[in-house]
Amino acid sequence: MKSTAKVLQLAGVEVEKPVENGELREIDKSEVLETAEEQRLNSVITTKITQATRQACVKAALIPEAYINTEFDVLKVRDNYRDQSTNTRKHEMINFDEYIETTCDILNSIRRGEKIRGSYIIGAPNGLGKTSFVHTAIMLMYQRRMRVVPYISLSEIAELKVENEKRLARGLEMKLSDRVYQENITYLNDKGDPNRSRHVEMSYYVDIEDNNYYKKPIVITGQYSYSEYLNADILFCFLTEPSSKEIESYILKSILEIRSAKGLPTVVMVSTSLNPYKNHNVLGPLIWQEILSYNSNKKSFDRLEHISCFRFQRGLNT
Repeated sequence: MKSTAKVLQLAGVEVEKPVENGELREIDKSEVLETAEEQRLNSVITTKITQATRQACVKAALIPEAYINTEFDVLKVRDNYRDQSTNTRKHEMINFDEYIETTCDILNSIRRGEKIRGSYIIGAPNGLGKTSFVHTAIMLMYQRRMRVVPYISLSEIAELKVENEKRLARGLEMKLSDRVYQENITYLNDKGDPNRSRHVEMSYYVDIEDNNYYKKPIVITGQYSYSEYLNADILFCFLTEPSSKEIESYILKSILEIRSAKGLPTVVMVSTSLNPYKNHNVLGPLIWQEILSYNSNKKSFDRLEHISCFRFQRGLNT
C-alpha cells in the first residue's frame, strides 16, 4: 500500500491517507481551498472527462460522434506548432504562448465550475487544436452541470434566429385580427380580387399544399433552439469565412448584446485574419469597433478580447 502511494505521489497525484482496509483515492481539487493566484497558475489537467460524459454528450447531440475521444492536448498542439514552423521555414508563429495560456485558462475555469469573466475571439491557424479545445470545454461544461450547447457557426445561429422569428410571427398572427392580417396578405398575392375572397387562409409562413411537390427545404441546424444558444453558460461559436462577414458580423453583435445583459460570456473562434472584418467601410465602424475590446485588463461580456496566433512571414518590412 505504501509503495502504491509513493508511486502515485511521484506521478503528481495527491492521495489521502487511507483508512484501515480503505482504498486510495485521488483528492478532489474542488474541495481544496486555493487562492486566486494559485488557481490562475494551475495549468495541469486535474478533472478528467469520464467515458460516461463523452457518451452522454454524443447522445445529447452536443458533440459529433467523431469527436467522442477528443481531448485538448497541449503537448500535441506544441508538436503541431513545431511541425508547422519546420515545414514553413519562411514563417514564424506569433503569440502562440498567449493562445495556449488563454485556452488553458478557459478550460481550468470550467473545471472549477466557473464561468469565464469576459468574452473572447480567438484566432489561430488550422492544426492548433481549436476544435479539440472547444469540444473539451463542452464536455467539461456538461460534466459540471452547466448550461451547454453544441459548437456551430455564426451563420447557423443566424439561421436559427430566422426560424425563431418565423415561429414568433406565427404566434403573433394568432393574436392579431385575422381579418386585417389575412386581408393584407391576400392583397399582396392577388390585387385583382377586390373582395379578397381567395386564399383567405394563406400565410407567408404556411406552405401551400401541392401534391406534385414532394420535397420542401428542411432546416437542419441541430436539436437546440436559438433561445438555448442565447442562454448557454458559455457560448462557443465560430466565424466561417470573410465572404459571410456581413450576416455573421450582425448576428455576432446581436448575441453579444443579448448575452451580456444576462452576464454570459461568448467565445468566438476564427481561422483567418480579422482585417477583412475590421477594415470593411461599413462593418468596421458600425460593428467591429463596438464589439472588440481595446483593454485586455478590463474584461467585458459585450466586447471581445482578441487573442491572435498567426503565421508571420520572415523578412518583411513592417
